Amino acid sequence: MGTYLVQHLIEQATAPLYLSCGARLIPFYARLGFVPIKWLALPCPLKLKFGFSKLLTTLLRRQLVFTNQSID
Repeated sequence: MGTYLVQHLIEQATAPLYLSCGARLIPFYARLGFVPIKWLALPCPLKLKFGFSKLLTTLLRRQLVFTNQSID
């Protein structure tokens, strides 16, 4: 079900997609074309949006990964 939903979002996207996920989900999203990127590589508005998540996961000592899937 998750694969179907992400594929649908990719098909509907008109701009690059970004997401944050736990490290264990990297293989799932990699199969769908997402690649890990550094937090500094995020567009400025997304740095603000994901900044709180980054701070929270740092404080809780969890790994949060940011990924990008470009639209062809």
